[in-house]
Amino acid sequence: MVEQVTVEMPPNPDAYEPVRLEYYAVRLFTGQDIHGKDKMYDI
Repeated sequence: MVEQVTVEMPPNPDAYEPVRLEYYAVRLFTGQDIHGKDKMYDI
C-alpha cells in the first residue's frame, strides 16, 4: 500500500511555527462534523 504524505520545509521554522500550528488547529476544528440535531457548536 502506498500512502501520500505532505512534507514541509520552511526556511525559518521558529518564525513560522505559531502560524502553522494555528492553521492546522483551524483545519482540525472546521473539518469535524457534528452528528445529531440536538448538538450545537456553542455548547
